[in-house]
Amino acid sequence: MAEDKRAIFTQKIATGFLLLLFFSLSLIALDYSIALSLFLGLIGAGSGIFIVTWWYNDQSAAAASGASQQTLGTTSRSHNRKRTNAPDVITAQKLRQDAEQERKKQQKQPQGTGKQRSIITALFNRFR
Repeated sequence: MAEDKRAIFTQKIATGFLLLLFFSLSLIALDYSIALSLFLGLIGAGSGIFIVTWWYNDQSAAAASGASQQTLGTTSRSHNRKRTNAPDVITAQKLRQDAEQERKKQQKQPQGTGKQRSIITALFNRFR
């Protein structure tokens, strides 16, 4: 566990440093001032570190939002209300399966009318 945290910390530092170098050198090569290049490089490095931190976060999104709601002590009434116009799970699964079967049927049917196919076939046969 401690090795994982150490590896993640090392990756954060490496990512931040590489992004700082990339942005700074790229902007200097584009003739921006060194101060602005370093400033924008630091912003890029900070963003990279933030993304690496977010990527290795152990807490799921649902748990994070639930924890924040519990700490605030407020709950939204819209989350507690059941939607009356939405289908239940079994009906939704059946609708999805029916739509998938319909899509597969449409893929199996040949595209275009018979006349269109005969024109295309005639063109291909003409150039053989």
